[in-house]
Amino acid sequence: MITEDKVTEIFCITDDFCKVFDVVSRSI
Repeated sequence: MITEDKVTEIFCITDDFCKVFDVVSRSI
């Protein structure tokens, strides 16, 4: 079973990754 904290952590990691990816995509 996944705890809520774990879900939040995963979403935060994904969100950070998306922000970085967005910046990289624009710079290309």
